[in-house]
Parts: sequence; C-alpha cells; structure tokens
Amino acid sequence: TTASGIIIPDNAKEKPSQGKVVAISSEVDNVTVNDIVVFGKYAGNEFEVDGEKYLIIDVDDLFGIIK
Repeated sequence: TTASGIIIPDNAKEKPSQGKVVAISSEVDNVTVNDIVVFGKYAGNEFEVDGEKYLIIDVDDLFGIIK
C-alpha cells in the first residue's frame, strides 16, 4: 500500500532486467553499442541466432543506461 492508499500487488512490482547493447538503429542517438541498459522484465521480443538469444527492445522501453 502506498502513502495515498493505493494497493500494489507484489506480482505488479516488476523487477528490471539488464543487458549489453550489441547493435542499434541509426535512428537512436542516446544509446551506443556496449552500453549496459536496464529494461522491464517483459520488454522486447526475443529471438535466437546460432543458439544465442537476443532481445529487440524499443528505446522507449528502457529504464536507464549503465555506462
């Protein structure tokens, strides 16, 4: 329960994930390759190439950048 009385269930308290940027669109200017980014648990679309899993995430779904 928040100070204003709103009840937030434990399962709604999303724990963020993080990952390393391996490629980026030329249209994005605030994130660079090798940045470590923080994003929501359910953000993006996962795919696999040669047994390696990747995640495509919209820049608007990023919570922050850890340099």
